[in-house]
Amino acid sequence: PDLPREDISGYKSILAERVKILEKHFGRKIVCEIEPGRRFVAGCGYLIGEVRAFNHTFDEDGKRLNYVLGNIGFCHLLRPMAYGSFHPIWIVGDNLGPKQDIIVAGPVCESGDVLTQKDEEPVPRRLPMPKVGDLIVVGGAGAYGFAMSSNYNSQPLLPEVVVEENKCQLTRRRQTLDDMLREEIG
Repeated sequence: PDLPREDISGYKSILAERVKILEKHFGRKIVCEIEPGRRFVAGCGYLIGEVRAFNHTFDEDGKRLNYVLGNIGFCHLLRPMAYGSFHPIWIVGDNLGPKQDIIVAGPVCESGDVLTQKDEEPVPRRLPMPKVGDLIVVGGAGAYGFAMSSNYNSQPLLPEVVVEENKCQLTRRRQTLDDMLREEIG
């Protein structure tokens, strides 16, 4: 989501040419395997959470900053905090309020638990004002979302659901308290 889409079909001939050079140099067949990475799979995943509360603070100039607090945060998607990466966010619910500048933050009481940030600072997004119980949908979570998630502040690891041709399949269940305790005490 924070990288422009581009046509990569031209790379096939470049790669084939390089493989031939390597095969000639090493005198044997070379098999090239490519890890698709975030560029290809990020858009395949969404992090979905629920609005739990609202808060506000004021910046240095006295401007009000409106926070929407959800049950998802940096322990579920580390990239915004770690890299300041942009992830598209949608609010889903009935009777949403008018669009406002909103900072979307998570459940952990840490200054970095903000899904809308850059350079370690909260960045408001123009989003419709939700109600408690509405959904927060974060795009671009298909790469490294689960792999980088943690139990920070005893937050459970989230379930994963694969959707294919309008069918849903639970591929990883939500972590329970018993699961977390088993990891901590053996």
